[in-house]
Amino acid sequence: MYNSTSSSTPRAGPALPTRTTRRPSRRSTRTRTCCSSATCLRAMQDIETYAGWPAACGLAGIFFDETQAGLTQTYTAYTDTARNATWPGRTTAYVILNPGEDIGASDYYTFADQIVTFENTYAQYQNQAPLPLPHPVQQSVIINSFNGTSETLASVVQAFETSGLASAYITDLDVDIYKSFGRDWTVFVQDVNTESGSGVSR
Repeated sequence: MYNSTSSSTPRAGPALPTRTTRRPSRRSTRTRTCCSSATCLRAMQDIETYAGWPAACGLAGIFFDETQAGLTQTYTAYTDTARNATWPGRTTAYVILNPGEDIGASDYYTFADQIVTFENTYAQYQNQAPLPLPHPVQQSVIINSFNGTSETLASVVQAFETSGLASAYITDLDVDIYKSFGRDWTVFVQDVNTESGSGVSR
């Protein structure tokens, strides 16, 4: 995952379970001049570095963390860099943006493969459900601090599958949620597999 608001290395953590289907690759003639700040250029250099990692590393693309609103030109440049780079074992990069909240009718949907439109606690999810899903096949949800029963977890996963959500990650952890898997991880995975072989994803 790449923290797009910092020049630091990507935040490490469990990768989001994702669909196996992909949107067509987007080819663009946009140049880097649209993103000329030192931070932006460093980010694009980092993307090319990750793209050059060996195929054995299993990288499928880039996860831009802490995505900010209203920066279509910047994130388009990042996305173009990722998709135009050579990724060992892949034809192009899979790009995920993470604003962590609903972004409405954002231009980001025109170029990102997935967008995390909810990243918060289960309590907040309950307060906001049903979540806005204008583009479910491109939307992802991350829920932490899950304290419901196994039956409730299965029900949430089923609701996401029914909605056509691209991917979801649910954990009972409430601290350091990206450093390890929670106690409910295997149950969550089983629920996803039960719901569909190609649904909320693997």
